[in-house]
Amino acid sequence: MQHHFVGDVGDFGKYGLLRALTGVWPESEPRLTLGVVWYLPAGSIGSAADGQKLTYLNQPHRFRGCDPRLYDALGQLLEGGDRSLGAVESNGILGDGAIFFEGPVPQDSLSRERWLQDAVEAVRGRDVVFLDPDKGLAPRSTGPSSTEHTYAHELKPLVQSGQTVVVYHHLGRTATHPVQMRHWAERLAHELRLDAEPHVLWYRRGTARAYFVVPADAHAGTIGDRLQRFGNSLWFKRRHFTPLPPATKNRLPRSEPAPRTEAWPEPHGEVGSFPAERVPPAGGVAALLAAGESQIVEFKSTARWNVRARKRDKQMEHVIVKTVCGFLNAQGGKLIIGVDDDGNVVGLDADLQTLGRKADHDGYQLFLRQLLDNDLSSPTAGIVHIDFETIDGMDVCVVSASRYRKPVFAKPPSGHEGPTEFFVRVGNSTKVLHGNDMLEYQTNHWNT
Repeated sequence: MQHHFVGDVGDFGKYGLLRALTGVWPESEPRLTLGVVWYLPAGSIGSAADGQKLTYLNQPHRFRGCDPRLYDALGQLLEGGDRSLGAVESNGILGDGAIFFEGPVPQDSLSRERWLQDAVEAVRGRDVVFLDPDKGLAPRSTGPSSTEHTYAHELKPLVQSGQTVVVYHHLGRTATHPVQMRHWAERLAHELRLDAEPHVLWYRRGTARAYFVVPADAHAGTIGDRLQRFGNSLWFKRRHFTPLPPATKNRLPRSEPAPRTEAWPEPHGEVGSFPAERVPPAGGVAALLAAGESQIVEFKSTARWNVRARKRDKQMEHVIVKTVCGFLNAQGGKLIIGVDDDGNVVGLDADLQTLGRKADHDGYQLFLRQLLDNDLSSPTAGIVHIDFETIDGMDVCVVSASRYRKPVFAKPPSGHEGPTEFFVRVGNSTKVLHGNDMLEYQTNHWNT
């Protein structure tokens, strides 16, 4: 966890889950006490865009009903300009009496052990303990002391003391997200010697992430009831959280677990004994989201709205022009707007709010048509198609570009001077070529 993440859409889901488990919202008895271990890294980590997923605060019709008090509290916190863990601790977002430990995570193993002892002592006696590392559970490749991860063995003293443990995990691209979640559920059950696998909650707003809940025996009934109620709430009905799909391929054997000294396999491709499961997509955009970005697929959250600066940005529009230009000069492809880099649907609301009276599909298509026709060297009407689909209750825009019969150049952003540039699609990125590289590419690609 880092200070500049406070209040983003990830926090909204995170805090909503904790409030539900402890009985803060909906209000229910028995109330469970909460302890939070922030896993605060020393210094800021990540890109400048991290923590800027804030457009949910402009969409009360989709989010506020899940937990109105939480929604309003986070909005007030951001308006006040105090994006800090201290602000979360002081304003009671996670309930009165919550205890927090935010000592920076040390970088050496010995100091890390002492840090963990201090953290366990700080939350001793709390019914529920939440572990909030920056990137989640640590794969084998991280080494023994990552400041951005928590390790499975660090849950052990909390589980052994009879506390319910909740741990955050960032879902990456080593395998499909359901595979990663099942892998970690089995691994935690194995390494913590649990009688049953942890509960898994899949949160899909902003960056896709998972939460693993290990109930203590004393809280099993209460936690089970609250998770069931949470699953029937607006959090799931509006698809902020979604159920974990059933497995469709072989699983790791549970009847004879591997010895504790054996390395647990990481989910990657079809290598080893844990196959990378592919959940069959529904088709259309859903299939493209499942496959991820590639030579012919690109995701963009917005086309004109800068989420960080919270205003329209011509540079964002130019990124759209460059991407389409790259597709035209390569094999063609599809640009999907309203989807973040991790394949999570965020919708078009942020862009639509900039269109005034034309804030609909027709107005959005007109904006894109004018942008591409003005900023590309060739007419796009016959080679670029613009469509819309609805995924998870949100609209996305699909810009399909065919390979063009001759080189296409992109003009500078509106209001800027400079030469046109030649973009091509290379792997899952768009590159600009100059000089001999450009001439050689054009010769090979068009036989000119």
